[in-house]
Amino acid sequence: MPNLKQTIPLSAYGNPTVGASTTVDVTLPDLSATGYAYINLHLDYGLKRTSNWSATTDGTGGAINSGLPTTIGNTTVTLPPGMTIAYNQPYTFLDNVVAGSGQTTGDPTVYSENEFKKIAGFMGQITDPVSQGIAGINVEIKDDLGGLVGTATTDADGFYLLVYKYTGKGTNWTVNVPVQAGSVTTGVTVSKFVKANSSILTNFQITAGVASVAP
Repeated sequence: MPNLKQTIPLSAYGNPTVGASTTVDVTLPDLSATGYAYINLHLDYGLKRTSNWSATTDGTGGAINSGLPTTIGNTTVTLPPGMTIAYNQPYTFLDNVVAGSGQTTGDPTVYSENEFKKIAGFMGQITDPVSQGIAGINVEIKDDLGGLVGTATTDADGFYLLVYKYTGKGTNWTVNVPVQAGSVTTGVTVSKFVKANSSILTNFQITAGVASVAP
């Protein structure tokens, strides 16, 4: 059987929404001489090597999009801000075999894998005493001189992330949950040793308005 190659580019899908499906028709030549055929589909992930993704801070290996424009091939698109792709996300494919042919189908499910370069910065989660995330809490990052480097705010699940690439010598910085009206009556400050290109994880807990380092 000849080696027939057919490429289906991303543009052939039109402009589908996330989660949409499409059908790929494969036409085979006359098989009367051998009675069988082998079909191999190579799937190239449409979001592969696109930008504006960062790792979720919950340690599951998920990827979350910033909502900024990104380039896919020769097309610039804007994905929904906060769109998340879980690590090992399953995608189900169906193939139809002629009834009575005695043939079976293979595993119809494939899984994505998220690979990231190391993200430099400060991240963590703020929860209540029953491990539920608390949204809208500000976290301040200060350098060794006490200067404010940046502020991150927890999302709906209590996660915060401040992307910051430090390039100096190792030194002690602070991660601070300050007093905040209506949510934090007693703040907390934690000293963290920061090296070049560090990823600093600090989790907090708030109990009755009192912030502390998570146990």
